[in-house]
Amino acid sequence: MSSYIKEFEIAKKAAFKAAGVIKKYFSKTKYSLKSRANPVTKADIESENIIKNLIIKNFKEDSIISEESDMNIKDKKRVWLIDPLDGTVNYAHS
Repeated sequence: MSSYIKEFEIAKKAAFKAAGVIKKYFSKTKYSLKSRANPVTKADIESENIIKNLIIKNFKEDSIISEESDMNIKDKKRVWLIDPLDGTVNYAHS
């Protein structure tokens, strides 16, 4: 049985890097609408890209499902679900 130590360390590293981006844009962010009442900010996109790039770099065979991007589902056993900024509406109106 795998202990998932590497996965945990990469997830933690990705979370801290993404948090830095989210913090950078806090209270000075502009947003656009993906659809009615569904905003997206630079913080959403940049933080998601940071997380995705770290996962892809370290776990090339894994699939990724993310809120702001097209789904990248391969016929693989492991899938990462990414939503780095849960609560974009409240964040955008900070």
